[in-house]
Amino acid sequence: MKIHRASSAAFTLIELVISMAIVMLMIGAAAVAVGTSSHEQILREPIVKLKELAKRGRNAAIVEQRPYQIEFTETGFLLSSLVATRADDKKFFGGDQGDSAGAGVIEKYDLPEGIIQNVQRWQQKEDAPSPARQVWIFESTGLCEPIRFTVSGEHGYVTVLFNALDAHVEQTSSEIH
Repeated sequence: MKIHRASSAAFTLIELVISMAIVMLMIGAAAVAVGTSSHEQILREPIVKLKELAKRGRNAAIVEQRPYQIEFTETGFLLSSLVATRADDKKFFGGDQGDSAGAGVIEKYDLPEGIIQNVQRWQQKEDAPSPARQVWIFESTGLCEPIRFTVSGEHGYVTVLFNALDAHVEQTSSEIH
């Protein structure tokens, strides 16, 4: 005796429930990833821009054989060229800080709303408050002071350490939630 089974092209209820559960898990994971990445993108944007301006300033200082600077203000930072002369073998531009009065602004970056920056200079204690205005100078030799740059907001922080020899990022740490 032969038993004939009817072939069915339909899914069983269990197969449908499992498929729907997998799809819902994937949608949930994608929603969390998109939310987290937007917070991360907001925090990393100033870091990317500072890396770009540091590279640009260092290269211009070497090529044009004159100093460039990145000036950090309360609202952001800007890259500018400096036109000055050396006086009495002192450091350029009045010591450690540059003078933006004679500077030609090349590019300015304003921080996104709710983002705070902090610049820690070489040999500055971590808990010391940063002045409202700081200057990072790129000498005509391409050398610059190492700095630790931190951006923070309500969703976390990102910190980068810039190398003194070539102004490239030496170390990065972050906590984003």
